[in-house]
Amino acid sequence: MTEPRKSRSLEREAARLKAKQMRKKHERGTKARKFGVQIAVIGGIAGLIAIVVAVVLIGQNQVSEKPNDYILAHNIVIGANLEGFTATHTPSPVAGSSANPPHIVIVQDYQCPFCAAFEQANYKQLKQWVSSGAATVEFRPISFLDEKGGSLNDYSKRAANTAMCVASYDPNNFFEYNSYLYANQPQEGSAGPEDNVLLNGMQLTGVNVDDNMKTCVNTHRFISWIKDNTNNNYYGGAMVPGTKIQFTGTPFVMVNGKQYTAANANDFNNPANFAAFIAQFQTK
Repeated sequence: MTEPRKSRSLEREAARLKAKQMRKKHERGTKARKFGVQIAVIGGIAGLIAIVVAVVLIGQNQVSEKPNDYILAHNIVIGANLEGFTATHTPSPVAGSSANPPHIVIVQDYQCPFCAAFEQANYKQLKQWVSSGAATVEFRPISFLDEKGGSLNDYSKRAANTAMCVASYDPNNFFEYNSYLYANQPQEGSAGPEDNVLLNGMQLTGVNVDDNMKTCVNTHRFISWIKDNTNNNYYGGAMVPGTKIQFTGTPFVMVNGKQYTAANANDFNNPANFAAFIAQFQTK
């Protein structure tokens, strides 16, 4: 009878040891899982902080910055020899040109097909007038179409941002880059070229694409300003800044404060009609 009792005692002892080992294993697993959760939580918080910091930094680039003082009155004014008027530079008069040439203002949206049609029809004569000192031209890029639904990737704002970047850092090459944007305009409502393509376009038109330019484009430095400027000054029946003329859409063209209009799009884009309109402001 002694042997069976001893066997049962050994069995009970073995069971206790196994139970103890299982408890320790469970405790180690629980600690490991708890540690893993803590690491995951910490990692998640760190990731969230990184995202918040990134958003804040990008937001600072977009919200806090207006177009450089290098642009006259925050607009892009081009004069003789296609040079930009800036806070520190006035284009030198061309021999024989008027001391008071007509001043053309073009409010434009780089996604607007009518803007492209006007620019392409009048590019040659506009370039000749401005480069020779027979006129000055002021470009006002806005994001009118983006604010009405726009492209699939905010092309109006991004293209206008690149225009402001060129005007800020290399204004003497703005005129040709402006033309490039229209020559490569995406279909209205579609996704426009990405930023790297726009930077490549700058290089093709002779713009100095240095680190300042790349940062300006890639951080969308002026996009918030462009959006606010559009909504505050060119939307909802607003009066065009500096005038008592109601903004009706792009392209919006003025010469010496008088709006250029026509009966239809073909007449509006006709170079001869625009030249005739300009002529009344030219001094004899």
